[in-house]
Amino acid sequence: MATLTEINTELVTEITEALTAAGITSVSVGSEWPSKEALQDVGNGGPAIVAVIHRTTPYQRRNMRFEHSRTVNPVSIQSTVSDFSIAPGQSITITLAFSLGSTAVNRGDIVSCALVNGDRNNSVSYTAPHGASLNSMATGLAAVINSSLSPVLAVAHGAVVTVTNGSTAGYHISSNVGNAIQIAEAIMWADSSMQINCWSGDLATKGLIRDTLVVFLAGLDDKDGFSLPSCEWVKFRLHTGKPIDADTDKDVFTDLFLFTIEYMIDEVFTKYVVVATSPQLP
Repeated sequence: MATLTEINTELVTEITEALTAAGITSVSVGSEWPSKEALQDVGNGGPAIVAVIHRTTPYQRRNMRFEHSRTVNPVSIQSTVSDFSIAPGQSITITLAFSLGSTAVNRGDIVSCALVNGDRNNSVSYTAPHGASLNSMATGLAAVINSSLSPVLAVAHGAVVTVTNGSTAGYHISSNVGNAIQIAEAIMWADSSMQINCWSGDLATKGLIRDTLVVFLAGLDDKDGFSLPSCEWVKFRLHTGKPIDADTDKDVFTDLFLFTIEYMIDEVFTKYVVVATSPQLP
């Protein structure tokens, strides 16, 4: 998405091209307020100055927010339980592997373990951080089993978790996989109030610059904007069809144009959602 710097650069480029095409070469076009020394040079016969300036602080106001989300982290793992029943003193294994086509664990992948019988229905899960592996997922799952599913005990060996039932009751055991992360992409329009200031030590040159900018800005207004090199469209609204004559000094003649631009901002942030699971039933 566009930035103010990119937009300003494009405006400076297009204004320079418009002035050059009109035969106005003794002019400096930029995006910063000129220094006192530069303005004194204008008054002493130096080149005219045209500056594209942002008028507000902060320079942008966000509005028209809308949002859509898309899952970019598909589940990359699968878990296989060796037996769906675990009697007292018995052990079963949960084996982790990559799902079809996957070669790495995705951030946000989840593996869970659930114990169910007539008196108990408990489950735990482990979520993969960035850079996780099958072995670290197995280690993480074993740790949460030991911390929350006592007296069931778990030990990880590589990508295999061995679960031992240390109680006197039998359980149904299952393991699910999913992914907890979605990416929410918020696209907003940002407004920026802007102005073009012109300074010239020659009244005739100021008139040429004024006439050229009137035509140039009116053209942007008629088209409702302009395109950046990235092909992104920037909306344009001209507030003064004619320049505001701001002459205050007999040695420097000035003009002022006011307008507003609108451009899109793309913000990406992480949002957690309900885990989609693939239950394994006997």
